[in-house]
Amino acid sequence: MLHFLWKTVRKFCTNQITYRFYRQDWNVGTIDAPITVVAGLSGRELQSQALSSVHWMEPTQTGFYADPFGYEQDTDGSIRLFFETFDWRAGRGEIGTATYSNGRFGPVTTALSANTHLSYPFVIQEAGRPSFIPEHAAARDVSRFNTDSEGVAIAKTTIFPKSELIDTTFVNWDGITWAFATIEAETSNTHLYIYYANSMAGPWHAHLLNPVKTDVRSARPAGTPFVSEGRLYRPAQDCATHYGSAITINEIIKLSKTEFEEHIISRVAPVPYGGYAYGLHTISKVGGRTLIDGAKKSLRMPR
Repeated sequence: MLHFLWKTVRKFCTNQITYRFYRQDWNVGTIDAPITVVAGLSGRELQSQALSSVHWMEPTQTGFYADPFGYEQDTDGSIRLFFETFDWRAGRGEIGTATYSNGRFGPVTTALSANTHLSYPFVIQEAGRPSFIPEHAAARDVSRFNTDSEGVAIAKTTIFPKSELIDTTFVNWDGITWAFATIEAETSNTHLYIYYANSMAGPWHAHLLNPVKTDVRSARPAGTPFVSEGRLYRPAQDCATHYGSAITINEIIKLSKTEFEEHIISRVAPVPYGGYAYGLHTISKVGGRTLIDGAKKSLRMPR
């Protein structure tokens, strides 16, 4: 018990010192490999090869990019990306957008801005029409935004009104639409909640077992769920060491209105190449390619 208490106190003090003098500086990248490979389902060797081939965006000098999602554009096979663009001076994020084609990123433009923090623009497509659902817990809002051809938000549909859900992540499974999220509180990295409906239009119902899981290593959503060989997998943040330290891949064993069970089956560690070895907290699927982010530790600069 004394050893455990010592480790806890030492970790707390280390984190306090780290975040007093340093900050996480994130960036977004693409990998020309399917999410199953990046997630480690095809073995560590192929995973390592994929993670060593990231195409990183040109970093911004005034903030950072994180939480990438996207879809393939029908016109030329390029990717339309959506991601958080955080401004150090403003102290909040917006949703940015850019294209990726032939190893190059286009210019970053604003897809959505607000007076409060925005991040994690989870992308869905229905009837071929793309939209994104950003994390907007600061405004107690979970809404879907349709976009135009340039990725700019043009119409809003509220999904969960007056809700402080964080990183809400959707998947269709067994004829039901499921939403995974944490809640804005001290437990935002540890307690997983599930909601379900017949479609995105609702009505939504809370899972009988909420919170269905309590685990700092594998609760908070970290990107797009995906199916491989008939099995459903869910990426989650591993915040055991520090916020956004890595990603765990969970295989969902049971998912119904009355049951939930999942197990960690692999881990996606920060990329040791390209200067972003301090964090990795989003992995998303776009066709046969994968989007990730990565963090480095940088000194806090006085304002």
